[in-house]
Amino acid sequence: MCGLVFGFDYAIIHIVSLFGFELKEILRTLLIFFCNRISCISIFKNYILLVIYGYQLGQLLLVIVPLGRIFVKIYLIKLGLYLKNTIIIGGGRNAIDAYNALISEPYLGFKVKCFISYNKNPRLEELGIPILMT
Repeated sequence: MCGLVFGFDYAIIHIVSLFGFELKEILRTLLIFFCNRISCISIFKNYILLVIYGYQLGQLLLVIVPLGRIFVKIYLIKLGLYLKNTIIIGGGRNAIDAYNALISEPYLGFKVKCFISYNKNPRLEELGIPILMT
């Protein structure tokens, strides 16, 4: 699997969408747990216990699920199982900003393999990532 990040004027939109994808996954997981909680609550007949159980479980899930996902991802990244090979297209300032954003958040699991550019940029060569010239 190889992800592409475009390093043109709209690079910031792609970077934000990468972080937004992570947030969407966390919210989806929380929604699944809350739906499960509602189905368990509908089984109970004592509504006071129902409210206490629902409130405590909701607070617990809001803390455990995001932290658990981060710890599992860190462990998988250390094992090398969660890394996504990424190619950045472009060689300008936005491409370098996209590279810096991807390496500043290692728990997202992106491994930048190379840049694809049509012009030489000395700042790009300083990063130590291979550059494919077109």
